[in-house]
Amino acid sequence: MEERQLNQYRLFRQGCYDRRRDWVDGYELLMREQVNDQWRVPMDFSLITPSLFAPIVAEAIHHLPGKTKAMINLLIDKCYRHWLRYSNKYLTTN
Repeated sequence: MEERQLNQYRLFRQGCYDRRRDWVDGYELLMREQVNDQWRVPMDFSLITPSLFAPIVAEAIHHLPGKTKAMINLLIDKCYRHWLRYSNKYLTTN
């Protein structure tokens, strides 16, 4: 199940176009979900668990350009804060 989910989520680098200056003004990093062979931003961020996120980030670091790595760090920070807020959902007890 986890292997199938890995193929459904991917990080994309997207240019941010500035209309006033008429050029690409930086980039943003988006996590997208594949639905019916189309990539879209996932609506439910809680679907991306820490164990699923790690291989997605590893793949992104390997394939995306070097400047994107700083954006990946920001995304990791955002995810970490999300997981701390909802940590009971991800903790398992024996």
